[in-house]
Formats: sequence, structure tokens, C-alpha cells
Amino acid sequence: MYRLHLEPCQNLHGLPTIVVVKKVKEDYHDEFQHEIETYHRLNDLQGLAIPTFFGQGTFNDSPIIIMSEVVGITLRKLAHSSLSVCLEELQHRLEKPMVLLHSHGAEIFR
Repeated sequence: MYRLHLEPCQNLHGLPTIVVVKKVKEDYHDEFQHEIETYHRLNDLQGLAIPTFFGQGTFNDSPIIIMSEVVGITLRKLAHSSLSVCLEELQHRLEKPMVLLHSHGAEIFR
């Protein structure tokens, strides 16, 4: 994944000044295509519970997708950090996106 800074003086056609460019990993073409299809199926949730999907293309002959940046800390990093976490607050912040994802047929695998 790459974090791309776009010059704000250019006509960005509605794009934010920072986007994420995700390149397909070697031997993960089916999973990559499935991710693109999932963004299309969950279109209503883009920008709410999942990043906004701006499109796809190629970079150095490799498929890429362009999406919005998600600002924050991952749960993995949070668990391994020295930050104190209020479990009620964490549950409150995760509840709405999880309910939205579930209501659109997304399943969480453990």
C-alpha cells in the first residue's frame, strides 16, 4: 500500500488530497478482485464503515485500487501499545460499523 499526496492546486475531480493506492500482491489476484467486488456491493457503506473506493487501474503493469485514507490506529497496534483503552468506549465506536456491515451481508470471520 502507498499513501499518495495529491497537490491541492490541481483539479482533483472530487478526490481528497491524500489517497491510498493498494497494489495486488503476488499470487493474490483472486482476492484482489474479490475486494473490488466487495467495495461495489457495499457501496452504501463507503465513507461510513469502509474506505471510499475511487477506482482501479494499473501501476507498473500491476493492478491497483485507489481508496480513501483511514486515519487512526489499528486494533492490533492499539492492543500492543501502552495506551489505556476503555472497553465500553471501544465497543461503542465499533458497534455502529459492525451493525452496518452485518446489515449488508458482510460476515466477520475469526
